[in-house]
Amino acid sequence: MWAKALLTVAICACLSACGGPKPHDSTDELIAEFHKLYNAEEFDAIYDRLMTPAFQRAISRDQFNHVLRENRSRMGDYKIGSHRNWSVESSQVTGTIIELVYTSQFADGVGYETFRIRALGEVVISDPKKNMTIVAGEDQDSALLINAYQFNIQQ
Repeated sequence: MWAKALLTVAICACLSACGGPKPHDSTDELIAEFHKLYNAEEFDAIYDRLMTPAFQRAISRDQFNHVLRENRSRMGDYKIGSHRNWSVESSQVTGTIIELVYTSQFADGVGYETFRIRALGEVVISDPKKNMTIVAGEDQDSALLINAYQFNIQQ
């Protein structure tokens, strides 16, 4: 069982540009793709490929793009971030919700980013005293999508 030995989680985004799932090796890789698309100002791609259907029902593409465009014009390019905090909640109704909080350096300032990531399928958390480690189970339907994103400027 390869996954239990790795410090990764198999995650899939909702849709890729070609219409299929976009696999990732870890939550860090998912967030790295978010930042790559953010820096390229490809906000539609973030909305289409990385956000949950529930998020898309609650917030329109135009609203989402407006918020990211405003953040981008105020803060500039994302440069680097570090884990500040994390938590995991799990229930049979919602699945597993992983909340990751980062202190993030942008070209024009520092802010806090909070990602709430919804996991479908089995996940295994190991070594929680270090950086969060999530390993996908053997469930072929395992997937992870961003369910919420919040940005706060450091005062």
